[in-house]
Amino acid sequence: MNESESLRPLFSVRADDPDIAGDLGDFLLALTGRIDELQDAHFRGETDVLSSMARSFARDAEWVGYEILATAAQRVQYAADRGKSEEAHSELVELTELAQRARRAHRGSLG
Repeated sequence: MNESESLRPLFSVRADDPDIAGDLGDFLLALTGRIDELQDAHFRGETDVLSSMARSFARDAEWVGYEILATAAQRVQYAADRGKSEEAHSELVELTELAQRARRAHRGSLG
């Protein structure tokens, strides 16, 4: 990801869907904490926990219209499932950057 992409806010494709407004808001409010939990599981070497959490994150991200976050979380899960710690770390870095872009978009929509 180049620098200009990393600064660009990331919006949900379902942002205008009133049926998921509450779920989307909840997802975005919990986003930072969930990323922290994924990172903590990785750094503790809890690959089973990391895999399970990444799978749950991917499912939730897809539901609220963040396919790119879902795909990134699936890559974390895949690396964890194979016991590839360095790969999981790299994928977590990517997921974290994408999550920051989503949070940036959310904060921007509040003002």
